[in-house]
Order: sequence, then structure tokens, then C-alpha cells
Amino acid sequence: MTKAARERGFESINLDLIYGLPLQTPESFDRTLAQVTELRPERIALYGYAHLPDRFKPQRRINAIELPGAGAKVAMLSRSIETLLAAGYVYVGMDHFALPDDSLAPNRIAI
Repeated sequence: MTKAARERGFESINLDLIYGLPLQTPESFDRTLAQVTELRPERIALYGYAHLPDRFKPQRRINAIELPGAGAKVAMLSRSIETLLAAGYVYVGMDHFALPDDSLAPNRIAI
């Protein structure tokens, strides 16, 4: 999909990632990160899943027992940050990362 977008002239591709979904593990999310960094989108948004079934009706279908625990979610977040920084992305704030030459990157902040 990213290859087709680039062939059609898209200059900046953004991927949204959500960690903490049912049945996700730090190891399975590592595989996701490896695939994403191989695709090399210019921007990545990294969000933690918030399970709020009282607020969002579709979430009521999710079996809460299948959600990763707090420790696993922290591991996914920290490993994600390490992986993205090691892959050359810069943290630009508010859960977002960008490649250094992306127009979003000049507004980066240090973490």
C-alpha cells in the first residue's frame, strides 16, 4: 500500500499504530514495529489503547481479560520509542514521530 501511494506521488505517508489491543504482546508488537520501520513512512503516530466500554459501545464486545496488563503496555511503549529512534525517526511530540527530512520534524522536541 505504501509503495502504491509513493508511485502515485504521495510525498508523506502517515501510519497510526495502537499498542495495548487484545491479545497483543510486546513480542507481537515488536514484529509490527519491524514491518512498519521497513515500510519507512514519513510519520508515525503511536497511541495506547484506552478501554472505555461504558463510553464507547463497540468496545463492549472486547473481552477485557484479553487486554495486555499495564507492564506489557509499558514494555510496548518503551520498546516502540527505542525502535523508532534507532530507525532514525525523531520524536515531535504528542505521540508522533517523523523522519528528519519530513516537514513535521523541524518542530521536534527533545525527550
